[in-house]
Amino acid sequence: MTTLDSKIQAALASASDLPDDITEPNLASDLIDTLHGRHSWLMKWGLVKMAFAIILMFICAYQFFMQETTMAMIAYASATIICVIAYATVFLFIWVQMNHNTTVSEIKRVELELALLAKALKDSAS
Repeated sequence: MTTLDSKIQAALASASDLPDDITEPNLASDLIDTLHGRHSWLMKWGLVKMAFAIILMFICAYQFFMQETTMAMIAYASATIICVIAYATVFLFIWVQMNHNTTVSEIKRVELELALLAKALKDSAS
C-alpha cells in the first residue's frame, strides 16, 4: 500500500460513520459467498464438473502411460487435454463470479457512504 492509499484510508476513517470492523473477506469466504449467492446451483454444478474433470484427467493420464499403441496414447492424451480445458473453464467462471461479487459489495459500500454523506448534508442544512 502506498502512502497515498494510507492517507486516503485515514481520511475516510476519520470522516466516516461506518464501523471500523469492516474487513476485506478472504478467499475462502469469497468462495463460500459465491456458492450461496444468486446462482448457487450453477456454482455447485460447476464444482461437480470440476471434480469430475479432475478425476477423469488423472484416469486418462494414467491410462496414457499404460498404453502400448500410439493411437491409444493419442486418444488418452487428447482426453487429458480436454479435461484440463474443462477444469480451467469452470475455474475461470467461478473466479469471475467471485470478482463480480466483490465488485458488487464495494459498490454497496460506496452507496452506503453516499447515503451517510447525503444525511450529513441534510442535517447541516437544517
